[in-house]
Amino acid sequence: MNILKESYYFSNKGLKNTRVNKDNCEVIYSGVFDILKIDEKNINSRIYDRTAVMKIIEQFSSTSELYGCIDTVTNSFNIDIITPETSHSIKNMWIEGNILKAQIDVLDTMIGHEVLDLIKNNDVGFCTASIGIADSDGVVELERFITLCAVPKNDLSYEF
Repeated sequence: MNILKESYYFSNKGLKNTRVNKDNCEVIYSGVFDILKIDEKNINSRIYDRTAVMKIIEQFSSTSELYGCIDTVTNSFNIDIITPETSHSIKNMWIEGNILKAQIDVLDTMIGHEVLDLIKNNDVGFCTASIGIADSDGVVELERFITLCAVPKNDLSYEF
């Protein structure tokens, strides 16, 4: 069984029934974004220590492609297809000082254009979607990193 590398193509007129190779989905914006602060309590009273952040980077590095969407993880998995909800791809993640940063490519999809509009208005950030638990002090023990979601800035867990 082979994995099919397919995606749905979007235009302003909506969904077309044709499928195209994901390599034909153009990048309409590329930028570096602050994702989270290491060892600092966020507005959800959670603390991501360096161990948890390194696990995020390690799990990200083990994927061949990682896509994200707006504000939800419904269809954001480290799979090799672009879904109707896909807005961006994650190209790289690293630590700079006490900040986890990521290079994000916004894709030429209907939802990607929504994210680009938010970026132009300085009204978007990206946050982690992951599975884990927080101890009584709020320190996160990460089980699985899923993706980065685009969210309106007022919904971010950190102020940068």
